Amino acid sequence: MEKNKLSFILGAKKIISVNALYKSRITYVEGRQVATIYKSREAKMTETYIREQVESLGIEKNYPWITKDTLFRMTIKVVFKTGIFMRDLDNTIKLLQDGIFRALGINDSHVVSIIADKVLLPEIGEEKIFVCLEECDKSGIRYDYIPRPLVIWSEDLLLTSELPKLPEQRRQKSKQYWTDQETEADTFIYTFRKSDFTPIRASKAMLRIVDCVVSASGFVYLAFEDNQEDPDWAEEFKSLIYE
Repeated sequence: MEKNKLSFILGAKKIISVNALYKSRITYVEGRQVATIYKSREAKMTETYIREQVESLGIEKNYPWITKDTLFRMTIKVVFKTGIFMRDLDNTIKLLQDGIFRALGINDSHVVSIIADKVLLPEIGEEKIFVCLEECDKSGIRYDYIPRPLVIWSEDLLLTSELPKLPEQRRQKSKQYWTDQETEADTFIYTFRKSDFTPIRASKAMLRIVDCVVSASGFVYLAFEDNQEDPDWAEEFKSLIYE
């Protein structure tokens, strides 16, 4: 399914960078001198100019997928008229984001990825910014969050016997189920005992691990039975997994 995307071109009389974005002055608070940082007049004018152009797109009416919860992947191409080697690309991004996302009514912290480049076109009448905003999948943002396993498969049915079997009708997300069909599962459990440890079962588990890593989805649990006579019997296989 094609992701939601918004592309547009902004004009700017002159794109200024962070170097010209803020100025400082001394103010007095309760009789004491305090250094204050404020946005320059030129920066405010540029930001307003950008914001007004974005507002003219009719975001709320024409792009209902953009909400206060949307996360964005942002692609920017900045077309400079002069001074391409004297104006930092990264320093221009902050001002552009401020103007664009204030028009959207969304905090620009919702941008989770930025791709940007700059080009020089001396003949251009007005400097331009090409922008593409693409909806970003929320599931890939938190790396400390592990979704709960839903459908479990295991060769050892004792490990899943207390779970209900996956029903044919729509799943209830609040429950866990077991299935006897590997293709229906998102979680795989392999148990290994020294008495029945075979290269075939080990290879199968390894391939399943690789599948889950490559697809960035699913779970693989490995259980190794203790053996008092040879407590380190599975260390070589574990080392191979870690590698």
